[in-house]
Amino acid sequence: MNHIQEAFLNTLKVERNFSEHTLKSYQDDLIQFNQFLEQEHLQLNTFEYRDARNYLSYLYSNHLKRTSVSRKISTLRTFYEYWMTLDENIINPFVQLVHPKKEKYLPQFFYEEEMEALFKTVEEDTSKSLRDRVILELLYATGIRVSELVNIKKQDIDFYANGVTVLGKGEQRALCTVWCLL
Repeated sequence: MNHIQEAFLNTLKVERNFSEHTLKSYQDDLIQFNQFLEQEHLQLNTFEYRDARNYLSYLYSNHLKRTSVSRKISTLRTFYEYWMTLDENIINPFVQLVHPKKEKYLPQFFYEEEMEALFKTVEEDTSKSLRDRVILELLYATGIRVSELVNIKKQDIDFYANGVTVLGKGEQRALCTVWCLL
C-alpha cells in the first residue's frame, strides 16, 4: 500500500472511529485493488471510470457476493473522496459507478407461541433462571442485538426513565424503554 492509502486508513481509525474489523476489511479491499492495478498495468492516479467498470467485472469474475462487491466499491469511492481533499487533480472514478443491488432478506422473528415456549424454559426459581428471563425479556421487548445486550453495564440501567442505555453500531447510544422489566 502507498502512503496515501495508509493515511486514509489512519484517518478512518482516528477521526471516524472505525472498528478494527472494518479497518481490516478496508485494508484488504485496498490491497486487492492494488493487485488489480498491478495486474492490469494501471496507475492509481490515472484510474478512470472505464477502469472502474473493468474492476467491477473483475470482482464479479471472482464469484464474490453482491454485498462484498458493494463494500469494495464503497471502500474505493470513499478512498478517492478522501484523496480528492488532498489533491485537486484527482477525480473519483467510482462516483458514477452504480452499486450492485443488495440481496433482500426477510427479517427472522419468533411467533408468539415460540416466545412463550422459550420463556417456559426459564421458569425455575433460581438466580440463573431469573438472569436468563431478564436477558430474554430485554431482547424481546427492545429488539436490541445480542452484542448490544452483552455490553450493558450496571450504570446503563436508568430506573427513573424505565430504560437501558445501549451502545449500538457506530458507537451510537440509545435509550431503550423497558416498562415490563424495571
